[in-house]
Amino acid sequence: MAVPPRDAKGRVVPHDDPDIGDDDGLLRRIDPDYHVVEDKNLGCHRLSSMAFSETSVPNGGMSIDLEQLMQADGHDPLDGLDEGWGLVRLIAGQLRQQNCLVGSDPLPTNPYHGEVWNPNGRGGKIKVQDNYTWVKKAALIP
Repeated sequence: MAVPPRDAKGRVVPHDDPDIGDDDGLLRRIDPDYHVVEDKNLGCHRLSSMAFSETSVPNGGMSIDLEQLMQADGHDPLDGLDEGWGLVRLIAGQLRQQNCLVGSDPLPTNPYHGEVWNPNGRGGKIKVQDNYTWVKKAALIP
């Protein structure tokens, strides 16, 4: 995986990484305190659209982990997942069909980290509809 572009302050610049294939899995951690809401119409809890929002920091996207890198290193994506948290898998090509950028952004504490940037601008929700699968359901999700 190539070193991602960075700005003068060292923040990753939104980019589409050619080393991330369209069939590659992107893992998004789901915090039940922020990403799960009660739906009174359905009579259950469900994922909020906030689960698929970009961060508000400069150049920030939606934080993900690159599943193929984790698999190549023999790293279990459920290791270190907090109690009650969930994990969903998105597919890079489905996000690219929405003109999203999918790129790597390794962190000192997480070499598998990447981001997805919304083509509609900062802070927007990335539309995944039902284009995700649960790896592990978050607390309260039926």
